[in-house]
Amino acid sequence: MRGLIIIFFILISPLFGRAQEQKPNNWSVGAGVGWFHYINTLDIGADLAKTNQVGYTFRFMWEPEHRLSMGFESGYYTIYSMERPPSTQGPGGNAKLSAIQLLLAFRIRVLPDLFLAGGPGMTIMYSDVTVLNSTSNSSFLSLANLHLSAMYRKKINDRFDIGGEVKFLNFGKTEDYGYSVQVVGAYHFRFKK
Repeated sequence: MRGLIIIFFILISPLFGRAQEQKPNNWSVGAGVGWFHYINTLDIGADLAKTNQVGYTFRFMWEPEHRLSMGFESGYYTIYSMERPPSTQGPGGNAKLSAIQLLLAFRIRVLPDLFLAGGPGMTIMYSDVTVLNSTSNSSFLSLANLHLSAMYRKKINDRFDIGGEVKFLNFGKTEDYGYSVQVVGAYHFRFKK
């Protein structure tokens, strides 16, 4: 009999338990644009390389109520471009190396408006070379990539914020490096659990 009473109370106890408050899932979609500088590691044509380009970043982040956020980041960067005019040493030509990144992003809030981020991922790299009006295009996948960044962002209202970001990028396959300074913005939205 005692066992039946215990089982009865165990079965009805969820009816009397206080419901836990459900917090919303916070998400954000962000974008950034700014200056990208390639740290020149070229052996041939290093003096011809244009190492300052424009870079673009896009983010989708899950931002729960604690300090750690995670999500995905993508971006487009022209790592370098170069142009060599025709001369007595040989024909002229153009070359360009571009990258589209697909990265995991882990971000931690250090101060109310200051964040540190980083993560691994892969990059699709595109190479275009033109010599004597003949163009060669190729693409390859770089799997060992890394990004590290520091971001300051200020809320405009409950949904929008704007700020700046300093980012270091490593492109593993080609052993190229760069850094970027961008203006970033984000839109925040919520889903109820």
